[in-house]
Amino acid sequence: MELIKGYLAPFLTILGWGIVLYNADRIALRNESRSSIDGCIKKLEELITLTQEFMHEADKTSSKKYQYEGKVAALTSSLETKKAYLLKRTHKEFIVADTLVSLRTKLNPNESNAVMEEGIEVAMDLMESLEETFCNRFSAKWYQFVPYWIRITLLVAVWCLIYFSIGGYFIGSPSDR
Repeated sequence: MELIKGYLAPFLTILGWGIVLYNADRIALRNESRSSIDGCIKKLEELITLTQEFMHEADKTSSKKYQYEGKVAALTSSLETKKAYLLKRTHKEFIVADTLVSLRTKLNPNESNAVMEEGIEVAMDLMESLEETFCNRFSAKWYQFVPYWIRITLLVAVWCLIYFSIGGYFIGSPSDR
């Protein structure tokens, strides 16, 4: 009975906290990824709207071309930032680098309207690809295929060990009372 009190209860507590923190991290990862993908889709929609407005503009002066090129560069660099964040956080490439290069070259203000239409199609395909990759990565059973995260359990175990050993030193053991 002493063995159960002394070792099994703390072990189960540590294991329980490890599972709770593991699940919290997985939920946070999914929510952060969803937020980043929504941001990417919003930027792509802005890019499509901006390109359509530029294509239908009658007078394409060099000033307007320069403004359009600057806005496209800002939006695509924002996409690159979100791509890097998603890759670092999920270890999965949501946006292929070649797609961004293709997007930048086809949305050049000096290109013809037909090439810019192809750029819009690339952006729409990219939006669909983002949604599909997210669904594949975070499907209903996605958490079952990820190996158990030992690092968080070890961290909780060390924290509990220090906490209970220091607490026992100052307060005394409950079995002494």
